[in-house]
Amino acid sequence: GPVCAQPCSFGSFGINCSEECICRNGGLCDHISGQCQCTAGYIGERCQDECPVGTYGPQCAHKCDCQNGAKCYHINGACLCNEGFKGPSCQDRFCPAGLYGLICDKYCPCKEANTL
Repeated sequence: GPVCAQPCSFGSFGINCSEECICRNGGLCDHISGQCQCTAGYIGERCQDECPVGTYGPQCAHKCDCQNGAKCYHINGACLCNEGFKGPSCQDRFCPAGLYGLICDKYCPCKEANTL
C-alpha cells in the first residue's frame, strides 16, 4: 500500500511489490525480502533441490529409517522398498525364506548362506 501497511500480493515482494518471487516446489516467498521458505523435502536458495539422500522433511532435518537398501521419500520419509521387501521400513521379505515369485510359489535354487 501507499504507506507500506499492506503486504505484497502472492508472488511479489520488495519496494512497491515490484520484484517477482522465484521460489520453486511450493516454497513461499517472504513479501519483504523475497527469501524463500521451502516446503518439506526441499532446500536451496530457491527451494530447487530435494533433500540429500538419507534425509527428509522440513529443512531436511530428519534422518531416514529405511532398511535393506531402500530409499526414503524426500518429503515425508516413507520408505520406497526394493523388490522383494515390504513393511514400513522395508524390514520384511515379501516371500518366506526359500521362496520367490509373484505369489511366492517358486523355490529358490540358491544356498541360504548366499542370499539376503
